[in-house]
Amino acid sequence: MARGWAAVTVVVAVVGVLIELGVVIAGVSSVLSETTESLAARLWHFISYFTILSNLLVIVSVLPLITDPRHDGRRWRVLRLAALLTGWYPYPFLDVADRGAGPVAITGGAIALLLVGLAWVCWRLDRVLGARPTPDGSASGR
Repeated sequence: MARGWAAVTVVVAVVGVLIELGVVIAGVSSVLSETTESLAARLWHFISYFTILSNLLVIVSVLPLITDPRHDGRRWRVLRLAALLTGWYPYPFLDVADRGAGPVAITGGAIALLLVGLAWVCWRLDRVLGARPTPDGSASGR
């Protein structure tokens, strides 16, 4: 049964990567009907997307389970995120069983507030530093 699920996972990840690769090679964009970038630039962008990289990571980390479902261990579990199902967490602040739902929710909320605060700082810096006057007196960058 484990081999079957591993195989399904690998097939889904491979199909997803190949479909997107086909779209990139064809030059089709999700926003425009065609892109004007070179194939090399499109391939560079393709390989830099987090979703593509994470799918490749899934393929590499789950593929050994098809041949040997016992191919396991703490590092592999972190890589496959199976730790979330086994009760071991690489980030102790997410461990609800150990810390409780309340503290984990508070920690998650604090992290979210921190990220919102950082986004606000970046937005303010963009507003302050973004518009520069040009020689004719108009503002550039907007």
